[in-house]
Amino acid sequence: MKQVLQFRRSGATRVVEVPAPTTQSNGLLVQNHWSLISPGTERMLVEAGGANLLNTARQRPDLVRQVLDKAARDGIAATVESVRSRLDVAIPLGYSCAGTVLDVGERLRSEYQVGDLVACAGAGQANHAEVVAVAKNLTVKVPHGVSLEDAAFVTVGAIALQGVRIADVRLGEACVVIGLGLVGQLTVQLLKAAGCRVFGIDVADDKVKLARTGGADDGCMRDDADLHERVRAFSGGRGADAIVIAAATSSSDPVQLAPSLARDRGVVVMVGMTGMDVPRNAYYEKELQVRLSRSYGPGRYDRTYEEDGIDYPLGYVRWTEQRNMQAFLQLVAEGKLRPGVLVTHRVPIAEAERAYRIVTGEIAGSYLGILLEYPTNPAATRTTIEVRPPLAARPLGTPGVRLGVIGAGNFAKSVLLPSIRKLSDVDLRSVATASGSSAQQTAERFGFSYAATDWRNLIEDPNLDAVLVATRHDLHASVASAALETGKAVFLEKPMALRGDELQQLLDTWTSSGKVLQVGFNRRFAPTYLHLKHFFSGRRAPISMSYRVNAGGVTPSSWVVDPVQGGGRVIGEVCHMIDLLAHLVNAAVTSVYAEPIGASVATDDSVMLSLRFEDGSLGSIMYASGGDRSMPKERLEVLGDGRSAVLDDFRTVQLHAHGRTQRIGGALATQDKGHAAELRAFFDAIRNGRASPVDPLQAAHVTRVTFAAIESMRSGFPVSL
Repeated sequence: MKQVLQFRRSGATRVVEVPAPTTQSNGLLVQNHWSLISPGTERMLVEAGGANLLNTARQRPDLVRQVLDKAARDGIAATVESVRSRLDVAIPLGYSCAGTVLDVGERLRSEYQVGDLVACAGAGQANHAEVVAVAKNLTVKVPHGVSLEDAAFVTVGAIALQGVRIADVRLGEACVVIGLGLVGQLTVQLLKAAGCRVFGIDVADDKVKLARTGGADDGCMRDDADLHERVRAFSGGRGADAIVIAAATSSSDPVQLAPSLARDRGVVVMVGMTGMDVPRNAYYEKELQVRLSRSYGPGRYDRTYEEDGIDYPLGYVRWTEQRNMQAFLQLVAEGKLRPGVLVTHRVPIAEAERAYRIVTGEIAGSYLGILLEYPTNPAATRTTIEVRPPLAARPLGTPGVRLGVIGAGNFAKSVLLPSIRKLSDVDLRSVATASGSSAQQTAERFGFSYAATDWRNLIEDPNLDAVLVATRHDLHASVASAALETGKAVFLEKPMALRGDELQQLLDTWTSSGKVLQVGFNRRFAPTYLHLKHFFSGRRAPISMSYRVNAGGVTPSSWVVDPVQGGGRVIGEVCHMIDLLAHLVNAAVTSVYAEPIGASVATDDSVMLSLRFEDGSLGSIMYASGGDRSMPKERLEVLGDGRSAVLDDFRTVQLHAHGRTQRIGGALATQDKGHAAELRAFFDAIRNGRASPVDPLQAAHVTRVTFAAIESMRSGFPVSL
């Protein structure tokens, strides 16, 4: 299907062929008829994307510092790959559209059916694309009598409506709208529908005239010498009761103009992306209220609302995002709002690049509402596209391993795929991600033959020898099991599973398949660690191990700490440390005691673990998120049997014995956590018919230890295994 993408590295905006999305259980698959370009927001995005790296560095010194810190911590090569993986990204544009339902997720089949007309919202979902997959709470039915052209304004309309709600205006009040773009024009219409008198201000005379057509009682240009006198006369000499700033500008002029137009104790509402250099005295002297309107209503930026479809109770939150969308379309149906008068251009999706040249001013002329039109295209629903001709077909079992990759986030693109690309006997055949644009871009960058949005396409592909699974954690076990069932070897990023039942099912499937299953416990392949392990290989007594991790924090909204999708950081990352200690002593964990550090069990991003191993060895893991990032991330100290060793962030290892110290690595040593070696071992095992380099039974034991650690944190007692 065709989709409009902006390329972060070059800043170019292009129409690209990408695989269509799949239907999610709590969402709809929609064939777009129209989508709306928001001139203010999307112009700023396109212009920001077109800024060169030097200008970006000047504007965001904090990002430069992050890059320098990462280079010092992880090495230049790893930093270059990480930065490149973030720059080589195509951003889907658009967030407001309308069309016809093609497919209904299983959780919505009582509410929608194929053929329903719907309007959709949400960046990353309601994109400029022939087909979009949109979650439940960002979709509404189009009322009878409302055209799909008008319905495509639903997001912008909901933004304007939320701004009016935040202003909390009353019948008969005098209101000023500063900025008469799409949001400003719809704000004018909404205020009139609410029984207010409206004065519009803009830098362009044609926008002021259009506002009058839309119902504004008066208006003028920003540079009108009589502006203040006209607003004073309009408001009966009192000043405006409410001022809604809907301008899209980095300038603070609108917020500095507002107090001179407002009445004493009036309200100023910020709706647009506007500079916020607020003149304190001017606001203080009139005791003005400054209110910020957050997008299109409660639920915005809440992943549980927007992605998981969990609504707020109406008795507590009357007007959510979705209910604002419904209210806007109902007002259109009643003839109280006329978004159609704001349309200046209708452009076929194939010519979308021309539309953006209009928005950025490369093509001269006035514009306001630009609609992209979509033809009926049955082929647009295909979930795979060919990116390059595949290599000559090879029978299964020959030296070249044909690989499919399921999931391609930042870690896969910056660490795993660059390592695999260097292996001459691996054919990168296919990649699948939930986002069509991500799949297409990853396929182009790394040379995959085809890209897909449905991971089942790869599972069913008979021309694959192996699958690498790097999805979000909740899919690990089920995807790996499905691949093993079809006779494919599997490299599975940690964790193996989030629940005991799916872990056991994965083990049962692996046992019956006879295929290689390797879990991504890379640290046991790290060169510095292997020196340490060899150093203690001849020991005759238990050892003590202390593992400190300066983990850094993650945002509470991150999927990593979501109990359903990520499972938390103990299951998702501390498993690495447990595996390394168990591998070092070559013994199973017999008991674990875990305690959160100054936080609830639910966050689990700072925790202390005490481990006892069946050979009598003891291990402690301090996994803490509260440290400074300039400190190296990982340090392992080992003592016992007359020996001591210190492994410092997989750069250096110090080995102490018989009063002497051997140091391997140096201050400038490159960090190597074993990723390349573990991947090489995986493909060698497939080609040579050997067992997995990481025993799945050992990996499963480590996974069960993480489950026990969570149980220990909840109970406050040690847990035996």
